[in-house]
Amino acid sequence: MKNIDLSFNLSAKAEALLRLLEEGVECIILDAYDESKTVMDLDHIDISTAPLYNCRERGICLRVGVDFGDLDSRRPKLLIFFAEHRNIDSLIVWWDEVDGAFLNPPTISDFSEESYKSRIESFGDDFAKAAHFICNMIGDFHKKRMEKAA
Repeated sequence: MKNIDLSFNLSAKAEALLRLLEEGVECIILDAYDESKTVMDLDHIDISTAPLYNCRERGICLRVGVDFGDLDSRRPKLLIFFAEHRNIDSLIVWWDEVDGAFLNPPTISDFSEESYKSRIESFGDDFAKAAHFICNMIGDFHKKRMEKAA
């Protein structure tokens, strides 16, 4: 069926960054830990992906949780949205920490208004820098959640 859009109408930059994270995430060092840690080394990490649309920003949302096996879905989650900015054609990363369960993929309304004003980074076309930034956010979130659990 050639009429099916397997790209989910994502921006090319969002799809390229997702592919980079998929292929190269094992190589990216997390600053939150020592230099031998990568995202693949983290215990209890749970990352899901979903397309997320904000008008012309057609990107990906990563939902990151730290799972301790008790199925407590109310634990804080880190939402990371990346896409091509609608006005400047730059790769952007927007993030927020949220509480609560997600029965469906996240939407823009799951992000706080505060996060929209203060938690957006622009990377131009530097995909490696954006991937490193995302992996470090995941590492920082993981470390903070593990310390609270201890």
